[in-house]
Amino acid sequence: MAPQAAQGKGLNQGHVGGNAGGASCQGEGLFVGEPETFLRLAGCPLRCRYCDTAHSWVVAPDAERLTPFGAMVRVAEVELDPRRPIAVTGGEPTLWPDFLLGLADVAGDRPLRLETAGQDLAALERVLPRFDHLSLDLKLGADLAPPVPVGTTGEPDDLPAEAAAWDSLRPRQLALATAHVAAGGTAALKLVVTPGTDPAAFDSQATRATSAPPRGDTAPTKAARSHTDSTAAQGTGVPAAARSRCRRVAWRAAVPSSATNGVATT
Repeated sequence: MAPQAAQGKGLNQGHVGGNAGGASCQGEGLFVGEPETFLRLAGCPLRCRYCDTAHSWVVAPDAERLTPFGAMVRVAEVELDPRRPIAVTGGEPTLWPDFLLGLADVAGDRPLRLETAGQDLAALERVLPRFDHLSLDLKLGADLAPPVPVGTTGEPDDLPAEAAAWDSLRPRQLALATAHVAAGGTAALKLVVTPGTDPAAFDSQATRATSAPPRGDTAPTKAARSHTDSTAAQGTGVPAAARSRCRRVAWRAAVPSSATNGVATT
């Protein structure tokens, strides 16, 4: 399901495209193996070379529109248990901040988990307080083709396109993740490793992610322990050395110390 910025009956509308939703288990990050209901929003301006959901990039003109309440009806159709968390993924969910805020209003007690690349910091900062968990997909410049704007209302004109642009974005992304943890939420950072991943680029981003400002002693127990999941590096063709680096970074991030801040790296 993917929201588009249109208004109807006082609620923000969305487009449904691709996989609108389904009940499954989380395959990565802090909650790997846990049951979740996935809500996939269509539309994404990024062009990751490894993307396995390219069908979600474009919002089809004839896509069905749903309000946040309509989205929750779809969620209930696939999973009736009100305790089951909802993972909002894409596409790129932060294209639709009004929809996300509307979803939080009608989600009841279901935990909400947001999966995003965090390329629009203003939108992320706006919606993040309404979500329990942030899964932040860190991007390596070499993995990205030039972005293609979706054309949504409020979409930023300065989408990061070069590695340097993502590098300048990174400290602010990590600051938002750290603040979310300090406020009582949880966060996970994701780094995808492919056979073509540059070891130096991986090490640089992983080191930066695991060297964010230390968490405070008052951080909630559920968020205090850093967690790194290297499952993204388990795929066929990824060199053993890259897998080994992932495991080393995973260990460094999983052990509480002054260098960790309660975020997770995949």
